[in-house]
Amino acid sequence: DSEKYPFYQETADISMLRRLVGPGRVYVVELPDRPGLLPMYTLTMYGVATIQQRSRIVPLNMWQEAGFGTDARTLGRLAVTHAVTYADVEIEGEGWTLQYLGDRLSVWENQFAVPKYMVLVAGDDLFVGETSLRPSGARPIMATPNRRLVEVPAGTAAIRVAENWSEGWQFRVEGGHWRSIRRAPDRSMIIDLSDESTSRTRIEMRYRPQRRIVGRWLSLTTVALLVLFIGFSHRSGFLFGRIQQR
Repeated sequence: DSEKYPFYQETADISMLRRLVGPGRVYVVELPDRPGLLPMYTLTMYGVATIQQRSRIVPLNMWQEAGFGTDARTLGRLAVTHAVTYADVEIEGEGWTLQYLGDRLSVWENQFAVPKYMVLVAGDDLFVGETSLRPSGARPIMATPNRRLVEVPAGTAAIRVAENWSEGWQFRVEGGHWRSIRRAPDRSMIIDLSDESTSRTRIEMRYRPQRRIVGRWLSLTTVALLVLFIGFSHRSGFLFGRIQQR
């Protein structure tokens, strides 16, 4: 959006990157002997998610748990669909396929990338072998930073969401009651649907950390006390003035 971000004009390279990545996630290759190709959070301005933008989150996150690995298989389990580097640099290792070569950058597709929302059926073991990371039948309908809506097929026992787990993430099924989302061993999120019906289902997610709720009540309480104090001070001053007039 050139009007919203006038200093981040979209180039042909960025336009192609956006088109290729879509709702996926990018790893920006960093070279120690060259300046940063895309400073951190730059791609966020264009609506492109990167694995680096969440790498400094506390507590530990998925990438930290994976040892900050940069090979295609490790990044693929984190739903990293593409890598970006300089136009004159070739990414080595299994799993990377060149998709675009531009003036300043090149875009490589990760053949091992798993879906961000991955359906698991009864008997699946998410963390044993690569066969469990098969294509997903989940269909994202809506996504904002704090709310998601996903449709899953019949027979879904759980959904693995390739995003950093944090206290406060909750889910509900077809408008039911809210429940906490589990933290997976790799610090992604697991939505347990084992006790739900087997029909095609819509899952709603929201981020509502306890500290945010407490902060909101503290803010409201502070405002209420301030209003009472101002009202009391005004009334006291008015009464004091009436007494002086007498």
